[in-house]
Amino acid sequence: MRKSNEEWNWLDSNKQLFLQSVLLKKQGFEHGFFTKASQNKSPKELVSSFNENFSVHSVKQIHHSNLIKASKTLKVQLPEADGLISDQKGQSLWVYSADCIPALFGDPESGIVAATHAGWRGLVKGILYKTIDKLESFGARRNKLAIALGPAISRANYQVEASIIEEIYGSIYRRVNLNDLNHDQKIDHLINLGIIKSDKSPNKVLLDIRIAAAHQLYESGINSKQISVCPYCTFSSKSLFNSWRRDQVKAIQWSSIASSF
Repeated sequence: MRKSNEEWNWLDSNKQLFLQSVLLKKQGFEHGFFTKASQNKSPKELVSSFNENFSVHSVKQIHHSNLIKASKTLKVQLPEADGLISDQKGQSLWVYSADCIPALFGDPESGIVAATHAGWRGLVKGILYKTIDKLESFGARRNKLAIALGPAISRANYQVEASIIEEIYGSIYRRVNLNDLNHDQKIDHLINLGIIKSDKSPNKVLLDIRIAAAHQLYESGINSKQISVCPYCTFSSKSLFNSWRRDQVKAIQWSSIASSF
């Protein structure tokens, strides 16, 4: 079931259904988080939902933390990366996901945008930190950024190995001496933040990757008013989104933001 609210709106353009972040839209950014209904459409077909004159840029995603300039994607073979940053006007940046986070960034002063794909591995490898640093190097200001974290798997449906807790904690508190807290204290801290929850299975926890991502952004100097987190879970919203965890089938949905300034 789909509903709009004060932070997220559903749109239908050129017969394509997608979500928009009110935060990004108010800052003037054309963008969208598409549903499973568009999974067999290419970005070149979907871009007309915004502006058919935008150039189209995507990558071969590898669950790492590589970021590249959008202009470097205009090759016969797609480069391997998990994030794109605009380096010209009129570029639409595209990432695909099923349970991982599609994260869209925009600087309303410069018009520079970025799009990344972040699962727990990408978060641990620091893709969000690198994206913000890269945006700043291109002239964006981190205290002006608007960031939307799109549909992703929710904590209730995302069971992971408890062994990754140290990595998740360390990825958020990079400047903190990890020896300041013992393992159990780190678990308690992440539970209190809502990032993890105990699971009935031994050596497992439930992980909320979007809350973990938000806390990485806070640690990067981003405040909560700069971030919009989509309420939809890809696993439980079966009619709207594909989910690898639910279906064990490789299927995706596209997300995009354009540098139209």
